[in-house]
Amino acid sequence: MIKVLVVDDDKLVRKGLISVMPWQDFEMEVIGEANNGAKALEFLDNHEVDLLLTDLEMPVMSGMELMRLVRERHPEVYIAVLTLHQDFEYIQEAIRLGAIDYIAKVQLEKERFEEVLGRIHRRITEQEGRLRKLRILPGASGPDEFFVTDRGYALLTVV
Repeated sequence: MIKVLVVDDDKLVRKGLISVMPWQDFEMEVIGEANNGAKALEFLDNHEVDLLLTDLEMPVMSGMELMRLVRERHPEVYIAVLTLHQDFEYIQEAIRLGAIDYIAKVQLEKERFEEVLGRIHRRITEQEGRLRKLRILPGASGPDEFFVTDRGYALLTVV
């Protein structure tokens, strides 16, 4: 089950998403909610979360700042952005910070909730599959240990 944290300063949006989205159909469960980035970070520090669904524009700590801190402190957490911002710069920065999806709130009415959650679920499943392949590479000492090298090798032939 994918554990989800929903972060939005608008209580109606937050509660609406939690109650309307078909989470169970996509093996997801909302385990928490927060009204700003600081509260979300506090929740993440104390709970196991797989997916952070966050707004960008919030008081106390913005969604972008939250994403930066999550990348540093909880790099295993997947992030999807749900926001009013459709500016290229916002989208580009969210992607740089590792967002797996960027959903414009104004488009959410046009997109079906099933499509949004299905797309997010597929991306998480694909990335998890890639991670499982990494875990079985030669050099890993066990099934839960990653083998990642920071060196590259080249075979040169001298003639």
